[in-house]
Amino acid sequence: RITPEGIIGDYPVEYDDFTINENNGVRAKIAVNSEKTDIKAVYLERLIRQDDTGVWTVTGYDVSPLP
Repeated sequence: RITPEGIIGDYPVEYDDFTINENNGVRAKIAVNSEKTDIKAVYLERLIRQDDTGVWTVTGYDVSPLP
């Protein structure tokens, strides 16, 4: 289960369910195409070493609206 508090149990979303929508080398937006989570987009930022060896950090996410 994926929640704002973290991941509980096995990671339910498959690698193929992620799509890079935007990436400028410093910031990226990843679409999440899975019914196994309410998260629909994840925002990343390369905070450490802004080169090819840098570490990406989650800076935010979007969830699907309530029905």
